[in-house]
Amino acid sequence: MMENRCFRCMRVIETDVCPFCGHDNTAPENITPTLLAPGTVVGKRYQIGIALDRNGEGVSYIAYDTAVQRRVRLREFFPSTLAHRAENETTIRVNQGCEVQYKALMTDFVELSRQLIALRMQETSLLRAFDVFTDNATIYTVYEDVDSITLTSYLADHVGDFSWQQVRKMFKPLFDTVILLNERGIVHRGISTDTILVTANMTLRLKGICTAAVRAINSEVKPELFDGYAAPEQYEKCKGHGVWTDVYALSAVLYRVLSGVTPQRADWRTQEDRLLPLSLQKPSVMPEVSDVIMQGLALQYENRIRSVRTLRDMLYEIPVTFKPIHLEDDEEEKPAKKNSEKKSKEKKSEKKEWNEKHKLPVWLIVLLVSLPIMLILFFAAYILVLGGNTREIYVNPSSDVSVESSIESSDLSSDSEETSVQSKEETESSQTVANVTVDNFVGKFYDDIVSAKVYTDSFNFKKKEEVFDDNADIGMIIEQSVDAGSTVPIGTQIELTVSKGPQYVELPPLTDNNGNPISASSYRDYLESKGLSVTVKNVSDPDYKTGEVVSVDPSVGTVIDRSKTSTVTIYAAK
Repeated sequence: MMENRCFRCMRVIETDVCPFCGHDNTAPENITPTLLAPGTVVGKRYQIGIALDRNGEGVSYIAYDTAVQRRVRLREFFPSTLAHRAENETTIRVNQGCEVQYKALMTDFVELSRQLIALRMQETSLLRAFDVFTDNATIYTVYEDVDSITLTSYLADHVGDFSWQQVRKMFKPLFDTVILLNERGIVHRGISTDTILVTANMTLRLKGICTAAVRAINSEVKPELFDGYAAPEQYEKCKGHGVWTDVYALSAVLYRVLSGVTPQRADWRTQEDRLLPLSLQKPSVMPEVSDVIMQGLALQYENRIRSVRTLRDMLYEIPVTFKPIHLEDDEEEKPAKKNSEKKSKEKKSEKKEWNEKHKLPVWLIVLLVSLPIMLILFFAAYILVLGGNTREIYVNPSSDVSVESSIESSDLSSDSEETSVQSKEETESSQTVANVTVDNFVGKFYDDIVSAKVYTDSFNFKKKEEVFDDNADIGMIIEQSVDAGSTVPIGTQIELTVSKGPQYVELPPLTDNNGNPISASSYRDYLESKGLSVTVKNVSDPDYKTGEVVSVDPSVGTVIDRSKTSTVTIYAAK
């Protein structure tokens, strides 16, 4: 009998709520009908926990190996575009017409798993693979699990913490690991801050190695490309991938770690390259380091550094230099100091000679001194005789100026000093207010932008409105209030208009182009991608296989106006 475990940390617990991590095993949001239910046992020894992540190739679960009593990660081969799993079932079934692609992709998955298992005894930064086995009509690969967080999460809390001296030491084992993979014929294609883990002792571990089909567009599975880190060739048809693809990704990671800025998405760079050189983005980075990393980020792979080994060697051949500190009384400065003193004495002597030569006569000095006093007396007489200003003026015989004149002069001086200080403060303030260039948010997803610290640190985002748009996916930004490329102060508010998908959705046929019935999961995925709310109900029908769509309500061909209703019921065969 299996012990009652927390489905997140996999520790033994007595209640449904884990006292160690706070996870609630009964929470409905932790259960996805088409994935393995937490608590399921596969391979007769692995107890499944929550799903960690999912892409076009498969699903990763946290799990517990009851044979050796340790927590592991379990990777399930489950390409959702080629196969499906009925609700509350464990077996995976291949979609009709997809058998050839499914089998080919499964062969690649098994071969990759075996290659990784062969590396488990070597000292690398990889999450080690231990085993591969079959169950539920699919393949599972077992990986080690380590206490860690993604580099993305770490950088969100440690902005600008890294210097090149720290990075070169931390990334050396990771470079060596990628070189080892490349020399074994394995190109990662997914290196990013999401697939690099940071452990408690600040070492880096690499995960996320998948079959090539997941790392390119227009393949038989849903692609998973990491914006800012995926190379340009991964966005294009018929472009060759190679070790140079990993060169781009590693260079992008280094750019992000050192500058705090995620590089512009590669396919957007090919249209308008606005990626600043690293040394301009972060002046403290050595120009030599910046030049190498920017070579690694070349858009044309023919112009890019050709291998990770070359990238590593170029970076680590750059000497780490420090500026020497010169003391004020260094021996080298003493001659300069003596020359300076000599010149100062000569200037004083010249000034004394000039004063003697241009000395003013005594009568002129007396005139200059008495003239202000005469003017003051004249002004006072004018006030007394003609009424002038009723304010009383007190003239101090022993002073050259009146009390009021002295006060006004003092006030003026005070105002002048205050204005000077205020002007200085305003100048300093204007110098400390940094400006940033507005990125092009159109075409990106709103949730991604407002959750990215690199953007939220610079701008104040506001969702202006959600509007129907036939050409943009749900949640995609279609308009921004400040034009891309504009230079604005940090903290500027930017209003984003977000698409809520098409207003009118026509319910498609229940069969594919070959006349084969469509699975309920595929039909539901399509409708949900259009913003419709879908309910699946199981019905008995001997003419259909389990999971196939029998009928829908409203009927096929109905055009639904989402501004009025958005609910569809799918009846699937059981």
